[in-house]
Amino acid sequence: MGTSAFAVPILERLMSSNFNIVGIVCQPNRKRGRGLKIQPCAIRALAEDYNIRLLQPETLKNNEIIKQIKDLNPDLIIVASYGLFIPQEILKIPSRGCLNIHPSLLPHYRGPSPIQQALLNGDQETGVSLMVLDEEMDHGPLVAQHSLKIALDDNQITLRQKLSILGADLLVQNLLPYFEGKIRPFAQDHQRASFTKLLKKLDGKVDWSRGAREIERQIRAFVGWPGSFALWEKKRIIILATEVLDGDRYRENNGEVFNINSEICVQCGQNILKIKKLRLEGKKEVTGEEFLRGYPKIIGAVLHS
Repeated sequence: MGTSAFAVPILERLMSSNFNIVGIVCQPNRKRGRGLKIQPCAIRALAEDYNIRLLQPETLKNNEIIKQIKDLNPDLIIVASYGLFIPQEILKIPSRGCLNIHPSLLPHYRGPSPIQQALLNGDQETGVSLMVLDEEMDHGPLVAQHSLKIALDDNQITLRQKLSILGADLLVQNLLPYFEGKIRPFAQDHQRASFTKLLKKLDGKVDWSRGAREIERQIRAFVGWPGSFALWEKKRIIILATEVLDGDRYRENNGEVFNINSEICVQCGQNILKIKKLRLEGKKEVTGEEFLRGYPKIIGAVLHS
């Protein structure tokens, strides 16, 4: 059971490791991208390539869907970035339960956005957890964990890919020992649990009163979704890559744009942010220098959130 690109390397590893996959469940095709065209979920192509039965229900709280999963008669269900609530009726179906691959070192960062939260907080380390699903969110006992150092230039996309591959390795290494009863899952320390929220488009607004380092972490965390943006002349600028410049205050107003060596720089509450890559909404991605050549009037403007 998986939907996003995070699940793809995990399913590929299962397929190449001679496990018998009897079915795949992912979310229905959704509208995505600038044109909001209906696009299949990332996992669907794999199901079609390998001719594996695919279910795409809107909800799992449906007797017919529960019956279809029961008819597959799975020994074990693997869950990776599926994104819908899994009811107890389904958790009870497989004889060996349901294992979930979660991209954090649980009990830290339970919930839907652990990768973004690790980057937002400036963590130096994260990891993946293999856990037994229960009725509460990311609450079940742990089977295994593996840590990963976060690189200084990691963003949500690069870190997600690294954790997905690490999660695939962790799963395959532990799957047979778990299935054979050689691994005893252990309870999480629930008193140390922290939680993440479901991100919305408006979470990507840049608050220029914050320090440049904090904003730079947000931009790396939100690349792809929900994106980081500011407003200039009622146009939305999506900021894709930045660099922090230390120094005294260059401009009086937070969000004011100025030029250093033909580079777009913005005054923040503390330090300066150089914008290396950006995109005007509806336009293609460009470097800061290219944008400045096309829109020189941005110099002196104050960007708003």
